[in-house]
Amino acid sequence: MNIVKKISFLLFTLAVLFACKKESPIDTIAVNGALSGEFSVSKTQKVHFSQGNLKHPDNHTWSFATNQWENGDLFAWNHANDSTFLDWGINPISNGGNQENQWRTLTMNEWMYLFQGRANAGYLFGFGKVNGVKGLIILPDNWDLTSDFKSATENGYGWNSKNNYKGGKWHELENSGAVFLPAAGNYLPVEASGQSAGVYGDYWSATKISVDSTSIYKTDVFCVDFYQDAFYPNCCARWDYEFSVRLVQ
Repeated sequence: MNIVKKISFLLFTLAVLFACKKESPIDTIAVNGALSGEFSVSKTQKVHFSQGNLKHPDNHTWSFATNQWENGDLFAWNHANDSTFLDWGINPISNGGNQENQWRTLTMNEWMYLFQGRANAGYLFGFGKVNGVKGLIILPDNWDLTSDFKSATENGYGWNSKNNYKGGKWHELENSGAVFLPAAGNYLPVEASGQSAGVYGDYWSATKISVDSTSIYKTDVFCVDFYQDAFYPNCCARWDYEFSVRLVQ
């Protein structure tokens, strides 16, 4: 290795070490909106998560939050008059490739497989904080289980988790494929109330509950729900409730 290459390598190494020691937030790195980690959502399918929660301010451009710890917007479940689900991912997303039909919402079965069906599932997610934001951390299939991450299986549920990452430490985890779902709150229009960000995390699935049209649950949809000391990967809620959306491809 010549002297120029040695110096370049040394500078690169120092830059990486410096970034990992920083506590100030470092922007998420993604390719056309997709994070690097691969996650099994069935026996035959893997997905990449988007770089952040979905945003649609003032009904204009669709986009992803710049960073995973940002809340994004809240949405009622998107459906046609006949109750057919209209996936948000059919829209061009400005920082997600900006083309139609590039993204989609996980079904309830896929969410369940992610949290309970894939190999070592119970050791690949846990509560935590990223740059001071409370939420749920999900690790990719190839995660090293000898790391210091404290899973829900080992550490239980709750914001008192030992998983507290800032700046360069989160950047390092994220670059290894980790996904973070912030507890972005919710809004319940019927009750004209909601839970503030940092209290509840609710994420829509693409799956409506299959019941008779006369049932009181005919407008209920499956979702992922987590808060202070509880986690429900197959919860359900009225489709006019406003929750977070995290897309995959």
